[in-house]
Amino acid sequence: MVAHGKTNAEIAAELFLSPGTVKNHVASIQRKIGARNRVAIAVWAWSTGRTAP
Repeated sequence: MVAHGKTNAEIAAELFLSPGTVKNHVASIQRKIGARNRVAIAVWAWSTGRTAP
């Protein structure tokens, strides 16, 4: 969902989570893949075939 440009609030609403929970998960993903920001997460997702651009 991050790779498709959704905000934390949009992701939270779609998955029935709090925006804070989504923020924590996004931060965890950033740490795990060494991404500097949401754009880097998207690039990683596209380049590894996790999602299409």
